[in-house]
Amino acid sequence: MMKNRDHRNCIVTMPLGKSGVIPFSNLVNIVNKLSDELYLVTGGEGYDIFKNDEKIHVDKITHQNHSNLIMRIISNIKLQVTISRLLFQHRNNYNSVILFIGGESLILPSITVKILKKDLKIILAGFPMKIGKIKKDPLTKITGYLSNVVFFFSDKIIVYSNRIVIERRLQKYNKKIGVTSEHFIDLNTFKMMKPTYQRKLIGYVGTLSELKGVKNLIQAIEILGRDDLKFIFIGDGPLFDEMEEYINANSLNKKVMLKGWVSHDELPHYLNEFKLLVLPSYTEGLPNVLIEAMACGTPVLATNVGAIPDIIKDAETGFIIEKNVPHRIAKDINRVLEYEKIGNIISNAYNLIENNFTYSKVEEKWDQILE
Repeated sequence: MMKNRDHRNCIVTMPLGKSGVIPFSNLVNIVNKLSDELYLVTGGEGYDIFKNDEKIHVDKITHQNHSNLIMRIISNIKLQVTISRLLFQHRNNYNSVILFIGGESLILPSITVKILKKDLKIILAGFPMKIGKIKKDPLTKITGYLSNVVFFFSDKIIVYSNRIVIERRLQKYNKKIGVTSEHFIDLNTFKMMKPTYQRKLIGYVGTLSELKGVKNLIQAIEILGRDDLKFIFIGDGPLFDEMEEYINANSLNKKVMLKGWVSHDELPHYLNEFKLLVLPSYTEGLPNVLIEAMACGTPVLATNVGAIPDIIKDAETGFIIEKNVPHRIAKDINRVLEYEKIGNIISNAYNLIENNFTYSKVEEKWDQILE
């Protein structure tokens, strides 16, 4: 633990939705424990969580999404100016800034931090360039340029795994790289409460969007054609209505349920009803639900993206989707369900979580990062 030093931190994010709540809360929990003072600049769900916390100063930011390209640019510039103004106004409240979700585009706040001669860290929680290409966003190249400028100004670039350094071609920043994550779980809450053989559901937890590959998964369910399997999608997002229409049009109502978001307190109970969690994402950092499922004794089938391959070793700690297309997902679901030594997978997965993702383990790594 850090002692006898002035350690005042500021965490900056873009306004957050429900999917950002747990990673942001985890990061705030850790950094607050290791700080003399903590200041937050965030919005949406991120602001709502901490606005009444008397121990943390929080400033609210808002951001309006636009379909018009020019309006998007103007809105983003306004947001960056607002964040920069807040950082200047509260410059005596911190000596280090951590950019988190959405931080890669924040070039004006990054410049502000360096003008103020403060330390700047950034956590790479996603891959904006890849996301932009999948969405066919006309601003994708600009996003890449902004990221590189922010990396240049950063004193530390924090990634979830060394694999991400290679995937994102960050080797030139090797001296700035730190490897850790904000992911930790309470093993007294996320634990096995029901044996796998008693579980009935195959599930997905997360945002219902193109990036998460949920359309591939729901098409895979139709390809499987198995009446003995029930599926549940926990989450919400832009594809909710389209998926509901697909379920109705293909008579999948009896085997597929769209649950919407559930509270994080309820999640361990749902995970203990899953005989398998499927995460068919096209891009990821490190999904918190993956770790939570492994702690609950739920086998995970996931794509080979982000930091996932560092956690999921095929037929060792989980299973890797060989190719993110519906018929291969269907094949891999059958592969997992027919796997004879599933108990070994569950045991290996739990041991990995216990050894790497408890609060004390993660706090120790962050203690080193914040030095």
